[in-house]
Amino acid sequence: MSAVDPFAEARLGPVTLRNRIIKAATFEGVMPEALVGRPII
Repeated sequence: MSAVDPFAEARLGPVTLRNRIIKAATFEGVMPEALVGRPII
């Protein structure tokens, strides 16, 4: 079984996705001064 290319186009119903890398909408504004700290890690 060969690996799937995550950068290849894919079809999702009538939509063509340019790649398969997807990041969900998130909000990291809970940290003071928008710095990454232990609580968010």
